[in-house]
Amino acid sequence: PYWQSEGHLVEGEQWFEELLNLAPRGGNPSVRSKALRGAGILALYKGEFRRAEDRLKESEGICRGLGDKSGLAQALYFRGVLARHHGRFEEEKALFIESTALFVSLGDSSWIARFSGNLEYRVEYYRKIGDRSNLAKTLNNLGDKIRLQGDLGRARELYEEGLSLYRELHDPGGIAWSLMNLGETRRAQGEEREAWALFRESLVLWLEVGNQRGIADALAGMARSTIGEQPERAAQWLGAGEAALDELEVPRMDDRPGYGQDVARLQETLGETRFEALWRQGRETGIDRIASKARPEP
Repeated sequence: PYWQSEGHLVEGEQWFEELLNLAPRGGNPSVRSKALRGAGILALYKGEFRRAEDRLKESEGICRGLGDKSGLAQALYFRGVLARHHGRFEEEKALFIESTALFVSLGDSSWIARFSGNLEYRVEYYRKIGDRSNLAKTLNNLGDKIRLQGDLGRARELYEEGLSLYRELHDPGGIAWSLMNLGETRRAQGEEREAWALFRESLVLWLEVGNQRGIADALAGMARSTIGEQPERAAQWLGAGEAALDELEVPRMDDRPGYGQDVARLQETLGETRFEALWRQGRETGIDRIASKARPEP
């Protein structure tokens, strides 16, 4: 969507919420379903998963009642993305299968490629037609899949290509997302200083676009990449990251793989009392001040 590519997520969501006020329940169902999908998709990009789920489910219900196959397929697809974020992979698969079948029935090859669960097919399709935005997005999604399978080298190549495309497109949200993915990969490869720099760069961009979930994840990545060298800063960054999630009904930090072990390492290094004090300090200091204290080198 325009607001995602331009980095104006808050403005876009406000626009769709205003449209929803003009199309209340009982009004024009077609307009309402479109506004719900738009608001749901932007809430997803902002990391507001509960709001996104509510909006997309309501849009799905309206589309089923109207027989709107295109709108239904879109709602199902983005619900699948949400399911993946929460680790509900069987639900994700079912939603993607249903959405793909709907687009196949509509005969629109561009939408079939976009919503197909076959990431390799989507990469080749977007490369062939020169769709750099969707290619960059799909490269990152494929990188996630490959990284979870343990092939860090291949995942890194995919993320780097996606990052290069997003830089060409001047897409701040896409750049920040790719940097985060690269940071996770470099950290998993033991390159913690390089990972820290990538998370720091992504944090700056997430602050610009106002994505609270991205801010939280970047701070957590910075912290987890510098536990050995700057444990006190790491504890503060973890606290600040948790604070960024306070207003979002999303899974907490401790849902992330390895997060609990990293917290335990910090508690052992600092002592539980000192860790708790620094963690609370990070929560109370404020995101902007914490971010400004992050040095170019960890």
